[in-house]
Amino acid sequence: MGDVIAGLRAIQLAGQNKDVALTKPTVAYLLGALNATASDEDTADLLQLLALEYRKFGIHDKELQAIEEAIRLRPDDPMPHIAWSSSCLHRDLYKDAREAAQKAVSKSEASGRFRRHSLQTLARTLTALREFNDLEMVIEKLIQLGDVKPDWPIETDFLVGLPADSVREELKQRFLSLKGAKLRS
Repeated sequence: MGDVIAGLRAIQLAGQNKDVALTKPTVAYLLGALNATASDEDTADLLQLLALEYRKFGIHDKELQAIEEAIRLRPDDPMPHIAWSSSCLHRDLYKDAREAAQKAVSKSEASGRFRRHSLQTLARTLTALREFNDLEMVIEKLIQLGDVKPDWPIETDFLVGLPADSVREELKQRFLSLKGAKLRS
């Protein structure tokens, strides 16, 4: 898998240098890597990367097929469920997004992996559904995870644009103060 990541970085660098369009070579590369791998774990990871590229193209049927196959290969891994939730959220299928995010949280709690990421995915979904009491519980869980070096613009995106009084201000501030972050607008 390390070689695949190095290859993706090379394609990305070429795209940044405007030598090639980024997405088409990435899809071709990932499809080739899928044909070359025998590991279910690597296949699931590659399928999730491929799903992201299909989303960029707006090819949602192939995006969903790739994620479904990743879930089939690794049903106890939270990441494919996170990908499914994100895909549903992107297409405004909020109830499906919530169900997948809750599965991701359950899988991450069982495995101890990707807890923060699965909770953030659930938070984004709850924000879209305007289920603010449940959102507060998720924020509390994120706070309990403690001081981990987060990517604050991504981790706080679900707080942007919340209606006044939808989430307790002190709770938002406690969450943001873990790293001295300020809410971006």
